[in-house]
Amino acid sequence: MLANLDNFYKNSSSPDGINTYCKRCSVKKSHGWQKEHRNEYNAYARERDKDPEIRNQKRQSNKERLENGKYLEWQRSESGKKSVKKSNQKWKQHKVHDITDEQ
Repeated sequence: MLANLDNFYKNSSSPDGINTYCKRCSVKKSHGWQKEHRNEYNAYARERDKDPEIRNQKRQSNKERLENGKYLEWQRSESGKKSVKKSNQKWKQHKVHDITDEQ
């Protein structure tokens, strides 16, 4: 049985021109690698984000996401509320420190 080619990324270095993994498996594999190599990935991401073109693309994408209302809709959904709460708690942990007024 042949798989639907829409479920595969293109890969010009492959003889048939498509990736060996389907899109879903490619994403899982990529996320797995990022978790296993967190420091290496973060260093790469910091370097990539220094590129002005990449920064502008991210700004534009975020602006569009905020303007189309889908982000706000997600934020108000149950899964969005849980995610935002978890993220806020994570950020609060970073702000906690043991410095007294005397120091």
